[in-house]
Amino acid sequence: VKAIEIDALERVFSKISSLTLEGKRQVKFTFVAVSSKTNVRFFLSTSQPGQPPVMKNPEAGTVVDTAEMAFQDIPSFYLISQHVGKGTAVPTQFVVLHDTGQISPNVLQLLSYRLSYLYYNCTCSIRSP
Repeated sequence: VKAIEIDALERVFSKISSLTLEGKRQVKFTFVAVSSKTNVRFFLSTSQPGQPPVMKNPEAGTVVDTAEMAFQDIPSFYLISQHVGKGTAVPTQFVVLHDTGQISPNVLQLLSYRLSYLYYNCTCSIRSP
């Protein structure tokens, strides 16, 4: 992906920036790979005093971005964008492959969650935006 797509985007953006009147604008962008095929599952443990813990699905909008779940030095996170009533919630994995836009992780996570509501054929959220 990096060798072909990101390099091609950088070439296009450099040509666009050279065509502007100022010629000194540099286009910045963030390239995120999205994968909905993952074997990772997350559960929320709730417990009442004197009762055994109850495992349930995390709420929609839950983001997991701990260092234990990331690839080496590549920023990544998991997002559960849908409410699941039956079965287990399957998170979507987001991996930031290129980031010259310097978007903060919280803004990128919120943007990813909000984009899951913009599908034209459904008023609810979708699994991967």
